[in-house]
Amino acid sequence: MSESFNSELNYITLQDAAPVVLTPHALYDDDRVGHAVIVPGVVNKRDSALTVSAAPGLSEEMIKLKKIFHETGYTSEPIIAARLRDVTIDLWLGICITTDGQLIDETATVGYQIDPSYSSPILTQNADTFAVFEEPILHCFHRAIGAYGHFIFDGLIPINQLHDAIRNGFRVLVPSYVPEWAVKILLEIGIPEASIYRPQASAMRFKDVVIPSSIQSLSTFYPNANLCNEAPRVCRRLIRSNYAAIGMKSIVA
Repeated sequence: MSESFNSELNYITLQDAAPVVLTPHALYDDDRVGHAVIVPGVVNKRDSALTVSAAPGLSEEMIKLKKIFHETGYTSEPIIAARLRDVTIDLWLGICITTDGQLIDETATVGYQIDPSYSSPILTQNADTFAVFEEPILHCFHRAIGAYGHFIFDGLIPINQLHDAIRNGFRVLVPSYVPEWAVKILLEIGIPEASIYRPQASAMRFKDVVIPSSIQSLSTFYPNANLCNEAPRVCRRLIRSNYAAIGMKSIVA
């Protein structure tokens, strides 16, 4: 559990909520609760620490920089996706809670940054008071998804990894905090408009939901090289769709 979260709440990780290990294909083609690795973890290392120097009078700043660049590497955790049953989702913060009252840890990280008080109806109201969505759905977008880098690495690439799930009938949850330009990009990479679900409620219950751990936004702090390597594939899909739409080459810088 991340530090400074409300200690009075009960938290559970995606992996603990869905402990059965599945293949990525079984995640959406099967009917079991479980989790699968969709982007492997990786150890990122360089041969030596960087040398940091500074002009006279900047010794304090230099000490801070040396602390940052002293480490010669870090480990990026794999990105998993978990399939869960009967989860209530706050559609303003993006946080999720199980039927037995456990807050899903990965969904809480960004939500806490937005609203440390967690003033969410899903924490104070009975789950039976919320409308229920019966179809299987992907919940990939945290509350800060309007920042372009977050959208690409925390949302778009994981959705691209789960594209077969959409072909098999999963919808994509697009809360009102997701900007219109992001919706247009989803359409550009080939997600049918009918597969995008845009509820207007403050919260809803979802009977069958897949949540990737990228919703925690750790890629911002510990970039996963395997995740980054997927970015060109997504960009190529955008290029092809633009080429087909306007009959000319597009360049993604």
